Amino acid sequence: MARQIQVNDGPDANPFAGCRTVVHSFGMVSEIFKASRFTRGNFLFPTYIEVTDQSVIRHKRSWFSHDEMSITINKVASVHIKTGVIWSEILIESTGGSDPVTSHGHTKADARRIRELIEAAQGNLGTPTGGGGKLNPP
Repeated sequence: MARQIQVNDGPDANPFAGCRTVVHSFGMVSEIFKASRFTRGNFLFPTYIEVTDQSVIRHKRSWFSHDEMSITINKVASVHIKTGVIWSEILIESTGGSDPVTSHGHTKADARRIRELIEAAQGNLGTPTGGGGKLNPP
């Protein structure tokens, strides 16, 4: 599965510094948010949260493994954001009762954007096109 990064450098550049937009080879668009390396557990291998119109995926690497945890958009029950002075912790709970997706070290703007994308994708589930593989622009 090839990925192609879409770069916005013009006047419509993405205001979220820790975010990048990815266009997959099959046309689905996702946004990826990187946790800060200055927070606990993210110094060598930062956590990434990827939000698509179909799922939320947390990518966490370590020395010898890669942990990937995903929840489909229709199974997301709530998004809890705990903010500190600079960084935010995100807790995404599922309706199935399994372990929630957690990530810390994101900026407040990134945490709010993740919540907005999830809410927008859940709102698009009821439309006849189902979102059409496009996330709502900021």
